[in-house]
Amino acid sequence: MVLSVDSARAKGDPVKKIGIARSVMFPVLVGLAITSCYSSRPTVLETNDVQSFRTTAIDAGGHTRLRLSGLAFHSALAVKRLERGEDGEQLHLRILLVPARHGLSGSFDYMIDVPSGVSTVTFGAARTVIWRAPRAH
Repeated sequence: MVLSVDSARAKGDPVKKIGIARSVMFPVLVGLAITSCYSSRPTVLETNDVQSFRTTAIDAGGHTRLRLSGLAFHSALAVKRLERGEDGEQLHLRILLVPARHGLSGSFDYMIDVPSGVSTVTFGAARTVIWRAPRAH
């Protein structure tokens, strides 16, 4: 059965109802899509977003260990994990944040073994230098 515009108006105008439903649902669906994309990508924590950021070097019998601790300043996000990568004489550390949920918090306290040959340790996507090996005299 095909409804003409005149017969649609006579029955409560379902054409307008469908148009309104589409105009309401489209922004909602787009918002949900954007939110799901954002929440699936972890945020990388930077030093300026950490309260009480501390890096402590510990001599562990011939090699260095770094203790890295602090509290993320993102109230809706929590620490998921620490990622590390080496590039020559540099060790890069990144703490990944995800939307807060049960069992996760914004605080962190990691002990990192610095491989021999590494002279600089950086933090975050900005690669802020947080430690340099002492120079031999």
